[in-house]
Order: sequence, then structure tokens, then C-alpha cells
Amino acid sequence: MPLVFEIRIEPGLVLETGEGTIAPDDLLGVRRREAEHPDFAACRVILTDAQRVTDPQVTPTDLRALAAYIASRQDVYAGKRWAFVMDHPRATGLALLLQQLFTESGLLEAKVFATMTAAREWLGLDPPPD
Repeated sequence: MPLVFEIRIEPGLVLETGEGTIAPDDLLGVRRREAEHPDFAACRVILTDAQRVTDPQVTPTDLRALAAYIASRQDVYAGKRWAFVMDHPRATGLALLLQQLFTESGLLEAKVFATMTAAREWLGLDPPPD
């Protein structure tokens, strides 16, 4: 399973989970599908759980293209908060670059975390179930 997303309307949450190999097409494909989802614009936070990603095949150039796509969809992405929970060292570094790109654009807030508890707290969500 590369990257999947689920929209939870109650807390206004988009929950994404990824595992194994993540390719550039996986990242952009999820962004396109979620941007077109009828309930996505109403969601205020995105939580990406990538703790089980073992092979991120994404480059900084891919992330710049992803950030450009998101900037082109300000109608649904503007003002959101996006938390990434990472474990793999390279995936963490890539997420930090994406965080920087989002910060520079001012389009949305993003932050990288090592634990789900910290990410959920920053997003204003209840702690994860035990």
C-alpha cells in the first residue's frame, strides 16, 4: 500500500497513511483525488502518518512540483494545517523540505513530528486511541 487518504468529517480531518514504497505519482495522485473530493475543502487539518514508509522514492524536485500543484489549488488548500508523522530518516528530511516550501508560500501551516500524539496535539485533535 503506497499512500491512501480518508476524510473524516466530524473533526474536519483528512487522515493519510502510507507504507512501503512511496513514488512521486503516489503523492501527486493523492493530492489530486483529495482536492476533487467534495468534502475536502471543509476539512481544516491533514494528518499524514508515514511511520511505515520504508522506501521514499521522491526527490526535492518532486516536492517542489507537489508544492506548486497545491499552490495552484488555493481554493481547497489555503489555511489548512498539515502534520506529518515520520520515522524513516530520508522521509523525515523530505517532509522537512515540504514544510519549508509551505512555510515560504504562506499557503498553509505544516510541521513534521516523530509521534502521532504530538502531531494530533498541534492539530488540536484528541490524542490517538490506545
